[in-house]
Amino acid sequence: MPISYVSFQVAEIAFTAFNLERASDCTYDWVKIFNGTTEVMTKCGTSSPGTFTSSGNTAKVEFHSDSSETRTGFSATVNFVDGGG
Repeated sequence: MPISYVSFQVAEIAFTAFNLERASDCTYDWVKIFNGTTEVMTKCGTSSPGTFTSSGNTAKVEFHSDSSETRTGFSATVNFVDGGG
């Protein structure tokens, strides 16, 4: 689900925990981050994406799991700050 907000704001998405199934090509479990409609990052394993700041007023975080391995998943906080448009 896309995160949309007022036109002069950007989103800061901070991953505070990250533990997904690891694969060299992130085939099984992954988080994808989009800046608007452009995919900017795919992450899996235990290396956190850190903090992502959008360049405009739309961002999206997409999660996929194949359910073959149980891990703790991820958590993130989202803040909206002035800085866009």
